[in-house]
Amino acid sequence: RLMSQSPQALSNAELIALILGTGVQHQSALAVAQSILALADHQLASLATQPWNDWVSLKGVGTVKAVRLAAAMELSRRIPLDPSITRCALTSSQDVYQLLKPKLAHLPHEEFWVLYLNNAHKLLYMHRLSQGGITATYVDIRLLLKEALQRHAVAIVVAHNHPSGQLQPSLQDRELTEKIKKAAELIDIKLLDHLVITHQEYLSFADQHWL
Repeated sequence: RLMSQSPQALSNAELIALILGTGVQHQSALAVAQSILALADHQLASLATQPWNDWVSLKGVGTVKAVRLAAAMELSRRIPLDPSITRCALTSSQDVYQLLKPKLAHLPHEEFWVLYLNNAHKLLYMHRLSQGGITATYVDIRLLLKEALQRHAVAIVVAHNHPSGQLQPSLQDRELTEKIKKAAELIDIKLLDHLVITHQEYLSFADQHWL
Protein backbone atom coordinates (compact mmCIF):
# COMPACT_ATOMS: atom_id res chain seq x y z
CA ARG A 1 0.00 0.00 0.00
CA LEU A 2 2.85 2.39 0.79
CA MET A 3 4.35 1.86 -2.67
CA SER A 4 1.04 2.38 -4.44
CA GLN A 5 0.05 5.46 -2.42
CA SER A 6 2.27 7.24 0.13
CA PRO A 7 3.38 6.89 3.77
CA GLN A 8 0.80 9.52 4.73
CA ALA A 9 -1.97 7.20 3.55
CA LEU A 10 -1.05 4.51 6.08
CA SER A 11 -2.44 4.27 9.59
CA ASN A 12 -0.18 4.32 12.64
CA ALA A 13 -0.62 0.57 13.02
CA GLU A 14 0.32 -0.04 9.39
CA LEU A 15 3.48 2.05 9.72
CA ILE A 16 4.51 0.18 12.86
CA ALA A 17 3.80 -3.12 11.09
CA LEU A 18 6.25 -2.11 8.35
CA ILE A 19 8.91 -1.43 10.99
CA LEU A 20 8.26 -4.81 12.63
CA GLY A 21 8.47 -6.56 9.28
CA THR A 22 6.75 -9.83 10.17
CA GLY A 23 4.17 -11.24 12.52
CA VAL A 24 3.94 -14.71 14.02
CA GLN A 25 1.82 -17.76 13.37
CA HIS A 26 -1.89 -16.87 13.47
CA GLN A 27 -1.07 -13.17 14.02
CA SER A 28 -0.09 -10.74 11.26
CA ALA A 29 2.42 -7.92 11.64
CA LEU A 30 -0.54 -5.52 11.61
CA ALA A 31 -2.18 -7.35 14.52
CA VAL A 32 1.09 -7.23 16.46
CA ALA A 33 1.37 -3.50 15.74
CA GLN A 34 -2.17 -2.96 17.01
CA SER A 35 -1.31 -4.74 20.26
CA ILE A 36 1.70 -2.43 20.71
CA LEU A 37 -0.48 0.63 20.15
CA ALA A 38 -3.09 -0.71 22.58
CA LEU A 39 -0.40 -0.85 25.26
CA ALA A 40 -0.02 2.93 24.80
CA ASP A 41 -3.78 3.61 24.59
CA HIS A 42 -3.32 4.15 20.85
CA GLN A 43 -1.39 7.38 21.47
CA LEU A 44 1.91 7.82 19.65
CA ALA A 45 3.14 10.29 22.26
CA SER A 46 2.70 7.67 24.97
CA LEU A 47 4.27 5.00 22.80
CA ALA A 48 7.34 7.17 22.24
CA THR A 49 8.02 7.39 25.98
CA GLN A 50 7.54 3.71 26.80
CA PRO A 51 10.68 1.68 27.56
CA TRP A 52 11.32 -0.70 24.67
CA ASN A 53 11.45 -3.69 27.00
CA ASP A 54 7.74 -3.15 27.75
CA TRP A 55 7.04 -4.43 24.23
CA VAL A 56 9.28 -7.50 24.36
CA SER A 57 6.75 -9.71 26.14
CA LEU A 58 3.96 -8.99 23.64
CA LYS A 59 3.20 -11.90 21.34
CA GLY A 60 5.05 -11.51 18.06
CA VAL A 61 7.45 -8.79 19.21
CA GLY A 62 10.55 -10.02 21.03
CA THR A 63 13.81 -8.18 21.60
CA VAL A 64 14.87 -7.57 18.00
CA LYS A 65 11.58 -6.02 16.88
CA ALA A 66 11.24 -4.00 20.09
CA VAL A 67 14.71 -2.52 19.62
CA ARG A 68 13.95 -1.81 15.96
CA LEU A 69 10.82 0.12 16.91
CA ALA A 70 12.67 1.99 19.68
CA ALA A 71 15.31 3.05 17.14
CA ALA A 72 12.60 4.40 14.81
CA MET A 73 11.06 6.37 17.69
CA GLU A 74 14.43 7.84 18.62
CA LEU A 75 15.07 8.93 15.02
CA SER A 76 11.74 10.77 14.98
CA ARG A 77 12.73 12.63 18.16
CA ARG A 78 16.04 13.68 16.62
CA ILE A 79 14.55 15.27 13.49
CA PRO A 80 13.93 18.69 15.10
CA LEU A 81 17.51 18.64 16.41
CA ASP A 82 19.11 18.07 13.02
CA PRO A 83 21.77 20.73 12.25
CA SER A 84 19.99 21.69 9.02
CA ILE A 85 17.02 22.77 11.18
CA THR A 86 18.80 24.15 14.23
CA ARG A 87 20.94 26.46 12.06
CA CYS A 88 17.79 28.47 11.33
CA ALA A 89 17.14 31.57 13.41
CA LEU A 90 14.78 31.12 16.35
CA THR A 91 12.40 34.01 15.86
CA SER A 92 9.48 33.04 18.09
CA SER A 93 8.49 30.99 21.10
CA GLN A 94 6.87 28.53 18.70
CA ASP A 95 10.26 27.91 17.06
CA VAL A 96 11.77 27.11 20.45
CA TYR A 97 8.83 24.92 21.43
CA GLN A 98 9.08 22.85 18.25
CA LEU A 99 12.78 22.38 18.91
CA LEU A 100 12.40 21.29 22.53
CA LYS A 101 9.06 19.49 22.45
CA PRO A 102 10.60 16.11 21.48
CA LYS A 103 13.02 16.42 24.39
CA LEU A 104 10.74 17.67 27.15
CA ALA A 105 7.04 17.21 26.47
CA HIS A 106 6.66 13.63 27.67
CA LEU A 107 9.29 13.22 30.37
CA PRO A 108 8.19 11.84 33.76
CA HIS A 109 10.63 14.18 35.55
CA GLU A 110 11.66 17.83 35.26
CA GLU A 111 14.60 18.94 33.14
CA PHE A 112 16.02 22.43 32.59
CA TRP A 113 17.46 23.22 29.16
CA VAL A 114 19.39 26.20 27.81
CA LEU A 115 19.72 27.40 24.22
CA TYR A 116 22.74 29.59 23.44
CA LEU A 117 22.26 31.95 20.49
CA ASN A 118 24.40 34.26 18.39
CA ASN A 119 23.57 37.82 17.38
CA ALA A 120 21.27 36.58 14.60
CA HIS A 121 19.44 34.35 17.11
CA LYS A 122 20.79 31.23 15.46
CA LEU A 123 21.48 28.29 17.71
CA LEU A 124 25.10 27.86 18.75
CA TYR A 125 24.55 25.10 21.27
CA MET A 126 21.86 23.59 23.47
CA HIS A 127 22.06 21.27 26.43
CA ARG A 128 20.33 19.99 29.52
CA LEU A 129 21.63 22.01 32.43
CA SER A 130 19.94 19.96 35.12
CA GLN A 131 17.55 17.12 35.82
CA GLY A 132 15.32 16.83 38.84
CA GLY A 133 12.31 15.03 40.20
CA ILE A 134 8.63 15.20 39.40
CA THR A 135 8.11 18.73 40.73
CA ALA A 136 11.46 20.54 40.69
CA THR A 137 15.00 20.71 39.36
CA TYR A 138 18.01 22.65 40.64
CA VAL A 139 19.57 25.26 38.35
CA ASP A 140 23.12 26.57 38.82
CA ILE A 141 23.14 30.01 37.18
CA ARG A 142 26.94 30.15 37.36
CA LEU A 143 27.27 27.08 35.15
CA LEU A 144 24.69 28.49 32.75
CA LEU A 145 26.61 31.74 32.30
CA LYS A 146 29.98 30.01 32.14
CA GLU A 147 28.72 27.96 29.19
CA ALA A 148 27.31 31.09 27.55
CA LEU A 149 30.70 32.80 27.71
CA GLN A 150 32.52 29.74 26.40
CA ARG A 151 30.09 29.53 23.48
CA HIS A 152 30.37 33.28 22.77
CA ALA A 153 26.60 33.56 23.04
CA VAL A 154 24.93 36.97 23.04
CA ALA A 155 21.48 35.66 23.97
CA ILE A 156 19.95 32.68 25.72
CA VAL A 157 16.59 30.97 25.95
CA VAL A 158 15.79 28.70 28.87
CA ALA A 159 13.06 26.10 29.20
CA HIS A 160 11.84 23.45 31.56
CA ASN A 161 8.98 20.99 31.63
CA HIS A 162 6.12 20.39 34.05
CA PRO A 163 5.34 16.64 34.07
CA SER A 164 2.22 17.39 36.11
CA GLY A 165 0.67 19.16 33.12
CA GLN A 166 0.34 22.39 35.11
CA LEU A 167 1.10 25.12 32.59
CA GLN A 168 1.38 28.11 34.89
CA PRO A 169 4.88 28.76 36.27
CA SER A 170 5.41 28.56 40.00
CA LEU A 171 6.65 31.45 42.10
CA GLN A 172 10.05 29.73 42.14
CA ASP A 173 10.02 29.59 38.32
CA ARG A 174 9.41 33.33 38.10
CA GLU A 175 12.03 34.16 40.71
CA LEU A 176 14.60 31.97 38.96
CA THR A 177 13.83 33.64 35.63
CA GLU A 178 14.42 37.07 37.14
CA LYS A 179 17.72 35.93 38.68
CA ILE A 180 18.93 34.53 35.34
CA LYS A 181 17.90 37.70 33.52
CA LYS A 182 19.73 40.01 35.93
CA ALA A 183 22.85 37.85 36.11
CA ALA A 184 23.04 37.57 32.31
CA GLU A 185 22.67 41.33 31.87
CA LEU A 186 25.82 41.87 33.93
CA ILE A 187 27.85 40.20 31.16
CA ASP A 188 25.83 41.68 28.26
CA ILE A 189 23.87 38.52 27.51
CA LYS A 190 20.14 38.82 26.98
CA LEU A 191 17.58 36.35 28.25
CA LEU A 192 15.08 36.21 25.38
CA ASP A 193 12.54 33.79 26.80
CA HIS A 194 11.69 31.10 29.32
CA LEU A 195 9.34 28.35 28.19
CA VAL A 196 7.31 26.06 30.42
CA ILE A 197 6.46 22.91 28.47
CA THR A 198 3.78 20.33 29.28
CA HIS A 199 2.50 17.26 27.44
CA GLN A 200 0.18 19.25 25.20
CA GLU A 201 1.18 22.92 25.23
CA TYR A 202 3.63 25.54 26.38
CA LEU A 203 3.80 28.95 28.03
CA SER A 204 6.26 31.65 27.00
CA PHE A 205 7.42 34.31 29.47
CA ALA A 206 8.21 36.61 26.54
CA ASP A 207 4.76 36.17 25.00
CA GLN A 208 3.25 37.02 28.40
CA HIS A 209 5.45 40.15 28.62
CA TRP A 210 7.02 38.91 31.84
CA LEU A 211 10.59 39.66 30.73
